Amino acid sequence: MAASARAPILITGASQGIGLAICQGIISKPEGFHVLMGCRDVDKGKKAMEELKEGPGSAEVIRLDVTNADHIAAVAETIRTRFSGQLSAVVNNAGVGLDLPFQSATPTPETCQTTLAINYHGAVAVTAAMLPFLKAGGRVVNISSGAGAQNMDKTSEARRLELLREDLTEAEVARVARFNVTRRILSDSRVPPCASVADLTEADVAAHVARFEAAYAREVQLDLTEAEVAAHVARFEAAYAREAAAGAPLPALVDGYWLQCVLCGAAAQAYGFSKAAMNAWTRALARRRPDLAVNACSPGFVRTAMTAEYDATVELRTLRSAAAAHRTPEEGADTPVWLACDDLRGATGKFFGNGRAERDWVNY
Repeated sequence: MAASARAPILITGASQGIGLAICQGIISKPEGFHVLMGCRDVDKGKKAMEELKEGPGSAEVIRLDVTNADHIAAVAETIRTRFSGQLSAVVNNAGVGLDLPFQSATPTPETCQTTLAINYHGAVAVTAAMLPFLKAGGRVVNISSGAGAQNMDKTSEARRLELLREDLTEAEVARVARFNVTRRILSDSRVPPCASVADLTEADVAAHVARFEAAYAREVQLDLTEAEVAAHVARFEAAYAREAAAGAPLPALVDGYWLQCVLCGAAAQAYGFSKAAMNAWTRALARRRPDLAVNACSPGFVRTAMTAEYDATVELRTLRSAAAAHRTPEEGADTPVWLACDDLRGATGKFFGNGRAERDWVNY
């Protein structure tokens, strides 16, 4: 493939499934984009690259484990030296689903730690390192899931209202690292402004509770910051680890966070929360960097290695049509490719689903 003069697009988790399909979609665009295929296993990535059909664009494999700080730094140095410090877009696709409702594995504290390390913390770390290379109009595309919105829908009312804040910081998202923020304003009929916050008893959130109660009374939508989202992530991880270590089935709600899977949907435990946290962080980052287009999307339920066990789960197939898992990676890649390359007419801080349709952050 011929090299492109355009600033490259970095895609994480690019060696298979939706990530590889996103690579194909981007190099097929007439603009001639150059894709950096971020892969943990370079040899696997090179074999995957051989599967790509020729197009106006080009691709190359670059070593990138999103949980490895040295890898991230090396990618940043490559962009600085080889591409004049220029990057068109970052597509945070790398992800794992270790406690999906159709999987047989028993959740452990490590399940949550690994899931959040890749799905949330990895995306945040990669993006932070790449932000200096994204100029005005650059893109950040976060591959989320409807599970994030479903997870948010199942959290306690107080937690959900807390995450509705429009001033939540990225750091606070990281502390919570398990859920998403919605677009719904406090005056929305579905969100009573006087909802109870009695379950918010931790000393570290006491100050936040007072601010929230005042905001509810005024029916004012505050701004959730990235720092506050990070704080939630940390609390969720602690709750998950505490319950999983006990060896008993995870309860539905702990500390206001939704831990339990839903058999008829993909609102899984750590997975669902990791995507909810990604959504919250997407909104916070979009507010911090209004010069960029920062969006999240759900590719739908796609046939990938992550969903391979789905058809073997008879119980789920009786509750949800098996056809739901019949979307191809190419179909799932359509919206991410659009978000990375096409004219979005100013869209930022949004959540998109199949067919490029904007979706609600809650109850996908």
